[in-house]
Amino acid sequence: VKIRGYPVVVEGKETEKWEILLDSPEVKLNIEQIPRADRPHSNRLLTKRLDYHINQYIMNDCSGTMAVEFENQQVQNIDFTGYGYCEHCWGVQPRQSTAHWLHFWSDSMAGVIMNCFYDEGVPHHYTYLWLPSLEEHYLFSPAQFHFDPLKPDSSWQIKSPDLELVVTPFYKETNRMRIPPILSYIKIDYHELFVKICGRAIIKGKEHPINGIGKYD
Repeated sequence: VKIRGYPVVVEGKETEKWEILLDSPEVKLNIEQIPRADRPHSNRLLTKRLDYHINQYIMNDCSGTMAVEFENQQVQNIDFTGYGYCEHCWGVQPRQSTAHWLHFWSDSMAGVIMNCFYDEGVPHHYTYLWLPSLEEHYLFSPAQFHFDPLKPDSSWQIKSPDLELVVTPFYKETNRMRIPPILSYIKIDYHELFVKICGRAIIKGKEHPINGIGKYD
């Protein structure tokens, strides 16, 4: 179900609890997120043409209810619990940019893997892991993303000296935006995948298995 023209409302305080609300004819949604980490992960991307700041609430407990009305006018009510993620970004990005982001969650850890490249030839990247024991770790970066945009349904890998992941998509959304539509000066190709991941990370010489879900942009 695709919802257009109805706002998503976010209420609450990010460091404590917040609600995500949607009320449309097709979908009614009420989600509550409570952060597990005691503070967000913060990072600043700063180059000659880029001034961008990001706060990531990397692992949250998420629960809620959803009512979906399908084309045959049947309504399905769904209660759910799971992982949540909140990200707040502000700033300016250059026009010529390539970015790979993977956020993932599992019972043992959550993580953000990023590898971006901007038009003045300056890369920005990090691999950040958070464990339920409130330990934070940076691994070697940049990690190599082997995603093929011509085969968005296929499994692919993310590799670095201390990280090996196999990424398997189970839902994809692809958009190509041209702004304005005629004589465009902004062109964006955007891939969004919901994925299953499995693999391992090496932290201080110890192997940690990873088996969870994630979102790739």
